[in-house]
Amino acid sequence: MESQLPSPSYVWGMLPVRFEIELTRHKSEICRLCGLWEEYGSDDGNFNAEREEYEIIDELTKILVQAVAEDAEVRQISNSRGPAPVAPAKQ
Repeated sequence: MESQLPSPSYVWGMLPVRFEIELTRHKSEICRLCGLWEEYGSDDGNFNAEREEYEIIDELTKILVQAVAEDAEVRQISNSRGPAPVAPAKQ
């Protein structure tokens, strides 16, 4: 059974916004896991830390969207080839 592929307008238009919103909700945990607090200290308004937070979320968003786009492309190619041939059963 084939699953429906996301449209390019959804992948490049809607997904970045959805990913960014969700990643921003978890920004503190993401930055902690990335070691940002060790680098800059706590998130008390440090300009460099704020810029790094934005860049981390932006980069993760781009990586996730690219991964979805590549997955959709591979599945589209796979779906266009049809089912894989089945080897005959061994006697």
